[in-house]
Parts: sequence; structure tokens; C-alpha cells
Amino acid sequence: MKSPLSIYVLVDALGWEIIRDRPFLDDVLEERRWLQTILGYSSGAIPTILSGRLPSQHGHWNLFYRSPATSPFRWTRALRRLPAPFLENPVSRRAVKHLSRLRSGYSGYFSIYAYPIAGLAEWDLTEKRDIYRPGGLDCPSFFDQLLARNIPYECYNYHGHTDPEILALGARRAVESDARVLFLYLADLDRYLRSAGPTTSAATWPRSDCPTATTWRPTTPRWRGSGRPTSAPARGWWSSWPPIPAATCSIARS
Repeated sequence: MKSPLSIYVLVDALGWEIIRDRPFLDDVLEERRWLQTILGYSSGAIPTILSGRLPSQHGHWNLFYRSPATSPFRWTRALRRLPAPFLENPVSRRAVKHLSRLRSGYSGYFSIYAYPIAGLAEWDLTEKRDIYRPGGLDCPSFFDQLLARNIPYECYNYHGHTDPEILALGARRAVESDARVLFLYLADLDRYLRSAGPTTSAATWPRSDCPTATTWRPTTPRWRGSGRPTSAPARGWWSSWPPIPAATCSIARS
């Protein structure tokens, strides 16, 4: 018989106002509660969730910080002479992002959003390393603890998969894997809310083009755990260990 499996699901932007009055894995997650947030930024809140530390301790706050000397976009200073229509278009922006990432060697989340290319050379990115791997933060994280305790785990996120792929992998690996921990990070809800604009109502979610954990079930024999499965907004923090992402559960495998 395989060891019990713990599943952690982090759904970015799954705030309390979205989840409080709507069904969400009610047959699995017996508790749900509001948690105090770290100002709402994923770039600061998620490292706090993964470490149980404040931004001043784990080194992550906003996505960008001003540092012309270390900016991965320093090379773009020469591009400032180009006409704005040539520089500020989707093709040029994708090229700048791709080349800057290659030159920098950064492995973390890398985006320039809508920031003007003419000003990028003044800024550096906070997330230089993949925070979903050991060593990703400036302090021990959930993944460092798993490594230190020799706990086999698997982590699936946007670095290698889409949300539908992650949901399919999670269900399959819960049955097939010998890992004791599965960590799934889902980003499509955040992407949908940002693309839909600031006036988007939570009532419009979920949609068919925004798959989330609401439709996912691990195909395992039965739920098992020393405590009850818990649901909480992804952007919250607390100081106890281990930090609990959006939803957690433990299951027994035959």
C-alpha cells in the first residue's frame, strides 16, 4: 500500500469575495475562512504563503523595483531612439521580453506587462528564481522543507503546463505517483480577471474559458487526513508551519 498523499492546490486570485457564497468543492472541503492578505499582490503574497514569512523576510514585494545597474533590460536603452510605433507593438514587446529573459538567466516569473519599453532599463525583477523550487526564496520555503525532510513531491505550475494540463496531471498523478505531496498552482482565474478588466463581476466566474479546481477531483479511493480538508483564499498569510495554500487534503492510496 502506498503512503498517504497530501494535495495542495493554490488558485491565484481566488479571493474570499469570489468564494464565500458559491459552491466550491463542498463535498471535499469542509471548512472555508477569510485570511488577512499581503496587500493583494501575487508577487508578495504567494512567497508569503509558501514560506510563512513577511516580504521583508523573504525578499519579495512588488514585481518590479528600480535598479538601473542590475536591470535585465539594460540593453534596451539603445532602442529608445526608435519611433514609438515601431517599439511599442505586440511583436516588438514579445521580442524584448524573450531576449531579456534569455540574457538575464532568470528562471522565475518574467513579464513586462504594459510597461513602456523606453523606461524598462530602469527596472529589475524581484522574482529571479523559480519560487516553486527549493532555493527560490531568500528564506526556507515549503519546497525547501520537503527537500530537507526527504519527502518526495511533484509540483505543476505555469512554468511547464496550462491549467487544464495541470488539472489532468493532478488527477492522474494522484493515482500513479509514489510522491507523498502534489502541489498544483492554477493561474487562469487571475489571468481572466486581469483580461476582463477592473469592473468584472465575480458573478461572471467560472466560465468555460477559465478552468479552475472547481471541476477537478482526484480519482483516488477515499479521502483521508488527520485534520479536515481546508479551503482558504490564495492570497492570505499566517505564521504557522506548514503554510496552507488555497485548498489542501490528504488521501489514502491502495
